[in-house]
Amino acid sequence: ATPGLFVRDIAEPELLELKMQVDSAYLGREALDFGEITQSAHAVAAVLKAYVGELPRPLLSFELYPYFLASQDPGWLQDLLGRV
Repeated sequence: ATPGLFVRDIAEPELLELKMQVDSAYLGREALDFGEITQSAHAVAAVLKAYVGELPRPLLSFELYPYFLASQDPGWLQDLLGRV
């Protein structure tokens, strides 16, 4: 594990450069190997964090919050399936 993976930030120019490379690969439908463009797990995490932050709707919505809490209970899946 890398300590502080989604906590540590990277320099803005490096983030913008990585995002530009990701966008370029996406638009060109090319495979992208982050290992070739950066050796920093923090840089890759920062790019992912930036894209998730730019989404128009959150991935984890408030409507699903009770289910996230319930998932901490070991029997939550059995309870959920029992109601279906």
